[in-house]
Amino acid sequence: MEGERVTLVCALSSGDLPVYLEWTKRPNFETNHQVPDFSVVETDPFTRILSIAKASQAHSGLYICEAKSSSHRISSQHNLTVLGKRNNN
Repeated sequence: MEGERVTLVCALSSGDLPVYLEWTKRPNFETNHQVPDFSVVETDPFTRILSIAKASQAHSGLYICEAKSSSHRISSQHNLTVLGKRNNN
């Protein structure tokens, strides 16, 4: 729902360090519009948390977390659909 907080977690249970974790979004945000506010926090070498403080419909899309190390490469996908605000008449 628009205006609500969204949190997506990308975590590995194990792996060889160094591990590189990256969040991407498809479709990408439009370059001619203001980029919606979100942050990515590294809580430890195996975890990245993507947070959206106030979700909007522009945040809808496919979020992909990709983990890379010298020996492995894996990814996880999360489809996010942000619904418009309810009209309480």
